[in-house]
Amino acid sequence: RRIGAAAGLVAEKTEQRDSADRAELAAQRARDLLPDKSRAERLREAYTEQTVLRSRLQQHEQVLADQLAGQAARAAALTSADARLTQARQDLAAAERSHAAVALAQDLAVGADCPVCLRPVTSLPHHPVPADLMEARAGADWAASEVQQARAGYDQAARAAAVAGRDVEQTKKELGRVSAALDGAPGEGEVGASLEAIATADGLIARAQQTARAARQALDGAEKERATLSEDERRAWAELGTARDSVVGLGAPATADQDLAAAWAALTGWARAQQRER
Repeated sequence: RRIGAAAGLVAEKTEQRDSADRAELAAQRARDLLPDKSRAERLREAYTEQTVLRSRLQQHEQVLADQLAGQAARAAALTSADARLTQARQDLAAAERSHAAVALAQDLAVGADCPVCLRPVTSLPHHPVPADLMEARAGADWAASEVQQARAGYDQAARAAAVAGRDVEQTKKELGRVSAALDGAPGEGEVGASLEAIATADGLIARAQQTARAARQALDGAEKERATLSEDERRAWAELGTARDSVVGLGAPATADQDLAAAWAALTGWARAQQRER
C-alpha cells in the first residue's frame, strides 16, 4: 500500500512538474513578444534628457532675453553719457574762449615757450579762475567719468549676454542631438507602457521559474521516497523467502508475489497452525 501511495504521489508530482514547465515556457514566450528591455530603457533615458534639455533651454533663453535687455539699457545709458560729455566739452570750449588768457595761463610752465610770444616763460602769471570756467571744467570731468562708468557697465552687460547666448546655442545643440536620436522611435508613452509590460512579464517568469523549481524538487523527493520503499519491499520479499525456505520441508505454503503483507500473513498463519497441531 505504501508503495502504491508513493507511486501515486510520483504521478501527481510529475503532472505538477509538467504543468509548471508549461507555465514557465508560456511566460517566456509572452516575454519574447515584448521589445528589448535595454533599448526601451535607453529610449526612456533619452526622453527624460530631452525634457530636461527643453526646460534648460527655456531657462537659458529667458536669461539671454534679460541680459540682452540689460545690454540695451546699458547701451542707451552710454549713448546718453556720450551726449552729455560732448555737450560738457562744448561748454568748456566756450568758457575757455571767453577767458582765453586764464585758460592759456593754466597750461603755461616755467622754462617752456609761450604759445603767444614764443619766448621762454620765466614766471607764471596769476589769474583768478572765473567761476563759470571752473564749473565747465568740473562738468567736463564729471561727464568723462560718467562715460567711463557707462562704458564699463555696457562691456560687462555685453559679456554676460555673450555667455547667455553661448549657453542657449550649446543647449540647442544638445537638444538637437537627443531629438535626432529619438527620430522614428516609439513615443514616450509607448516606451513607458512597454517597460511596464516588460516588468510584469519578468515578474511572471520569475514566479513561474520558482514554481517549476519547487515542482521539480517535490518530484525528486517523491521519486527518492518511492525508490526507498521499493528497496525496502525487495528486502522484505527476500526475508520472506528465506523464512519460507527454512520451513518448506514442513509443508509451508507457497507465497503470492502480488501482496507482501498477505504472503507474510499466510506464512505466519500456517506456522501458528503447525504449533497448535503439535
